[in-house]
Amino acid sequence: VTNNTLSNNSRGIMVNSNSGGTATITDNVIENNSGEGISIARPAATITGNTVRNNTRGIEISHPDQTSPNIISNNLISGNSYGGLLINSDFGVYTIHNNHILRNTGTYAAGAEIKIDAESQRSGEATVTITDNVIANNVSTAISTGASIGGAVAGTGGAFFVRVHGQGVISGNTVVHNT
Repeated sequence: VTNNTLSNNSRGIMVNSNSGGTATITDNVIENNSGEGISIARPAATITGNTVRNNTRGIEISHPDQTSPNIISNNLISGNSYGGLLINSDFGVYTIHNNHILRNTGTYAAGAEIKIDAESQRSGEATVTITDNVIANNVSTAISTGASIGGAVAGTGGAFFVRVHGQGVISGNTVVHNT
């Protein structure tokens, strides 16, 4: 899905495939939708260069195909009312790089909430790399959030929450003015 403007719909883009595969979503403007801006269920995803703003949730990825990497890069994710980015999976490879996740609100981590819990349904491990993102001015209504990879916790307010059973790198991000 490339070079589209999707606005004022129930969802911007939804990809659901029980057979796995990959979805590539590039260079779209996705705004003012009453549901998710981008919703991916089952296939692995490459999501790059999109503007995802003023939706209920910006980007949501649930249980993607674990044989291919998931790449979320160079996106503007802003002004979404139920969080900017949610990844909810059992295991896999995830790269979240050079995104601007700004002015989102949400219940837990308004900026980015990444939950990859190998013990939840299947056994396996995750590799998560979160680098060079700007996560700023997000507002969470939860009491606390943080980042945890292998038991180490870091993070602030509405910035991001990461729970991963596996390997991870969180480096070079600018995380400011989140509450």
